[in-house]
Amino acid sequence: MQPLCRSAPRGALALLLAALLPAPFAAAHGRYYNSATSIQTQHPSWMRWLPNTTPVSALSVPGTHDTMADETEWYVTAIERAWILTQGMNLRPQLDAGVRAVDIRARHIGDRFTIHHGAYYLMTDFDTVLATTVQFLRDNPTETVLMRVKQEHTEENTTRSFASTFEWYRNQAAYNPYIWRGTSVPTLGEVRGKIVILDDFPGGAHGLDWNSIRLQDAWEETNTGTKWNLVRNHLVA
Repeated sequence: MQPLCRSAPRGALALLLAALLPAPFAAAHGRYYNSATSIQTQHPSWMRWLPNTTPVSALSVPGTHDTMADETEWYVTAIERAWILTQGMNLRPQLDAGVRAVDIRARHIGDRFTIHHGAYYLMTDFDTVLATTVQFLRDNPTETVLMRVKQEHTEENTTRSFASTFEWYRNQAAYNPYIWRGTSVPTLGEVRGKIVILDDFPGGAHGLDWNSIRLQDAWEETNTGTKWNLVRNHLVA
């Protein structure tokens, strides 16, 4: 897996984003990381052990880098794979495994969001992301999912701002009850069963500021052992 790094004020949420290595399964004295398209690890409700009074800022949260750019993208050519794909599994298996922070990059097109990695369309959309996450939370109501929403690539055929389209999605009856509306750090009890937006787009506050996160995401690192050590050191810190 692959770590990144950004510093933030003390008490900021510690977030680990991991990108897939194009290499076989590897482990250092145990099953710590994985680069296959399936894994044995299942932790769908690990947050149930944490007290409701725990601030979200006190958590170290495992996450994935460019979450939706996964190995199920059958249409990606062999030449393109090295710079497009970052994960071995699609969204629901990641959540079931224990991932609680997802990195969603949305292109604003036709007043809707499609999911991109840069200019590359990943053949899915924000409805799919939200519906999958909501179903996971309905199945596991003790959990919360931190969702970075980033404006990606260029806009096309839009009549409103990116923020307005995000609010349109948020207000849909299927999603509204599951998206937290606050803008200051909540306790875990306040956001169990909900999505906490990590706001990385202009147009007002829609959750927690992405830039306030203490982040480990060395996405350009290609050595598996080095990546694991970066993640481990971040957890220790």
